[in-house]
Amino acid sequence: GSPEDGSVSHYGIWSGVCRIDGGGFCGTRTLPFTQPLDVGGADGFYMDCALMSDNEPNRRVWKMVTRTDTSRGEQVYQASFTLPPSTSDEETNTDDTIANIMNKKNQVKEWTRIKVPFESFQQVRGPRLVANGPPLNVTGGLYQFGLSMSKFQIASNTTELPNFRPGYFELHIQQIGLYTDSTTITEKSAASVEKTTPVLQTLSEDEAKQKRPVLFKIVAPILKLFFSEQSNRRRSVMKVLREQRGYTRMGAIMYGTRSRINPQKKMSSTIRSIGKTLSIVTTDIFRTVAKSTIRFGIFYPLKLTRQLLKMPFALLARLKQKSQN
Repeated sequence: GSPEDGSVSHYGIWSGVCRIDGGGFCGTRTLPFTQPLDVGGADGFYMDCALMSDNEPNRRVWKMVTRTDTSRGEQVYQASFTLPPSTSDEETNTDDTIANIMNKKNQVKEWTRIKVPFESFQQVRGPRLVANGPPLNVTGGLYQFGLSMSKFQIASNTTELPNFRPGYFELHIQQIGLYTDSTTITEKSAASVEKTTPVLQTLSEDEAKQKRPVLFKIVAPILKLFFSEQSNRRRSVMKVLREQRGYTRMGAIMYGTRSRINPQKKMSSTIRSIGKTLSIVTTDIFRTVAKSTIRFGIFYPLKLTRQLLKMPFALLARLKQKSQN
């Protein structure tokens, strides 16, 4: 960006649209590093940033993400951090319209330095804490860095943030680095020293895919079928058409078919649109059948088996308690 005073401020932009009916989180991360990032002597990460889309950072859960190996498994380390509201707005600004966002971009940014100590990172799988997970050990270096914005708090059980704010967000990031809290006391206070981070080389996308766990490679196509962005968007549009505009399911499908027809190429676009509709309907039917099969053929039997296995232990515990009494 180029402020009016002539100075130049370089920054990156992390933005997205978070849907509560499509996962409830947005994330960004580097590809795995080819060599571990040496963080010896550092106490944590710092980030200079400014939330530009709105002034309600407290209505989202912000997280830093890192991992200590080159695997692409789901177990990573996360730590929550807090973004303070902007002091440039006299009142809390809840307007995230394009005009308001552009107005904020034209203002002089108030960069906020966020510090996240390594000791605050916890091992998680998805939004849940790993039971008895080991603390973050940085002695071997770190292999990845990422950010996440979510409606889920880091907890043992899936815990949603009350009054979560979905929709568009835009975070400007000036720099990310490592910091060290010096134990040497100066005349004023303990000094905070930033550590220079070298330019990091990452694996290519193909190399990163090859390092994914075998189970993930097998499950990924199925997950993509159930949780693709396109299917989430179609589900959101269907919900709006049915609940807000009063369409039936068939009416909404026909509306989508008509909206794809180009009046200038009516014949060819009609054929393509009908073909697209049939493809979507077929995929949705297959997805529904697959979900039902997994639910009734795998999930429910496993849940029942788990409950049956717990019964003898619960019975023994009761008997032991009665004998003690």
